[in-house]
Amino acid sequence: MLTINAEMPIGLLVTEQLDRARIFDRLGIDFYSDGSRSLLEACTEADLDPDRVIAALHEAKSNSETQPAVVTDSISALIRDITDTHHSYLRRVLPRLEELVLKIKRVHGDNHDELCKLADLFQRVRPAMEAHLAKEEEGFFPLCLDLEAGKTTFPADGFAEQIAAHRTEHTEVTDLLDQMRELTEGYSLPEDACNTYQMTFNALAALEADMHVHVFKENHVLLAQLAEMTKTK
Repeated sequence: MLTINAEMPIGLLVTEQLDRARIFDRLGIDFYSDGSRSLLEACTEADLDPDRVIAALHEAKSNSETQPAVVTDSISALIRDITDTHHSYLRRVLPRLEELVLKIKRVHGDNHDELCKLADLFQRVRPAMEAHLAKEEEGFFPLCLDLEAGKTTFPADGFAEQIAAHRTEHTEVTDLLDQMRELTEGYSLPEDACNTYQMTFNALAALEADMHVHVFKENHVLLAQLAEMTKTK
């Protein structure tokens, strides 16, 4: 286990121990878009004291069972982890979440205009996520596996464009999730919130947290490995 210091890349910290993603999320530190930034740079952007953040990371480690490190031993193992963990989760929760979001809009929308906007945003998020999953599983991931196995090669420029397109789609989805969080003031519950309201907001917050880890694994680990691999082809 590495000793944490302010010069360490935040991506390395999360790769080594996944539960650090939860701490970064709670503190408002974006670890998933660009994991190459140092902890000091990320803290400066978030207007946080690096020493306090380091203390929070150490405290979380001592007070809870830590999640394992991100899979990095092979592209095929990482893709299997992404599909089994995150793609399966999304396919399970997205349909039910849409039902819940529309239900609280219907029941509470007259008193909470933001629920109408929230439903609109979610109905953009769900198809974007589902289309992205299909694109990865039907096209991009098989190409990645063939590249790893040496069954095919890609012109470096062309493959770089595919990687850039996936990064763009990740950004579009996380931007929508950011808008949902801002709209709901961090999924804060109003006084008249019912159990379904609370369950929906908890599920949306969980979706956001899972998506951040999902995007991190693809942006910082998978796409970085692929980009490095194509340089040597």
